[in-house]
Amino acid sequence: MEVVLNGTKIKYENGELWRWYCRYGRGDLKNPYWRLIKQTNTNYGYKQVNIGKKNYYVHRVIYYIHNQEWDIDDSMRDNLIDHIDGNRQNNSIENLRVVNYAQNAWNNSHRDVKGYCWCKTNKKFKAQIAVNNKRINLGSFDLAEDAHNAYLEAKNIYHII
Repeated sequence: MEVVLNGTKIKYENGELWRWYCRYGRGDLKNPYWRLIKQTNTNYGYKQVNIGKKNYYVHRVIYYIHNQEWDIDDSMRDNLIDHIDGNRQNNSIENLRVVNYAQNAWNNSHRDVKGYCWCKTNKKFKAQIAVNNKRINLGSFDLAEDAHNAYLEAKNIYHII
């Protein structure tokens, strides 16, 4: 699928981004061609490309190629692209979705969180979950597994994407 982004014709094919070269300086090339777009890694683990003298995250470009009605230049907190599996290098379209800031935080920051802690005062496991920047107490449990299960059930209720 081919699109024009920032004045540059690009496509996504076989898991790679390609740029169309048809001009050199002010003249047209006799033999225009597709060239692989160089990707660099950011300090945050994302891949990045330069298209039309502007840097883009690769996952945003790939999502845009498949969903051209989506505004790639809107960087507001309700227009983030999330990697469903949490792997920032997995930019397959099936792994990408639009989320807001809170939804993205649920997915990323709670991936390895147990959802419970040991409470010294009552000598039980305390389960809790954060919703809209507020912590909700889910109860106290004798077993860590029960506290963790309470957290997972609450996550399915409160952290719906």
